[in-house]
Amino acid sequence: MSNLSTNTSVGAGGLTTGFVVVGDNRRVMIRAVGPGLGALGVPGTMADPMLEIKTNGGATSVATGDDWGDESNAADILVTAAALGAFGLPVGSADAVIMMSLDAGVYTATVNGKAGGTGQAIIEVYVLE
Repeated sequence: MSNLSTNTSVGAGGLTTGFVVVGDNRRVMIRAVGPGLGALGVPGTMADPMLEIKTNGGATSVATGDDWGDESNAADILVTAAALGAFGLPVGSADAVIMMSLDAGVYTATVNGKAGGTGQAIIEVYVLE
């Protein structure tokens, strides 16, 4: 598998997707997209998604992400998404992306709307080789 995605209307409780990293340390790119879906014509999108990655049954936060263009590796995120064939995110959008290495284990990715926002959103998990 190289990609997993979940697309739904996200309420106040957020949307959580689980995934497992096996073998050696793996680089992943995880995207929580709301406004980027609006650019594709999807109505009612979440205006400002926030992303959190957890492990240990949800007890330990590994990483958090907000506006992807503010990430220190934003240029790498842009190039990697294009290389994977992922739909592009508008520069300056409020979509959240985390690209990092994870050790073997069980993880969750949760998207919540900033300030309790709701709407259509997608979580995508990409395994980078």
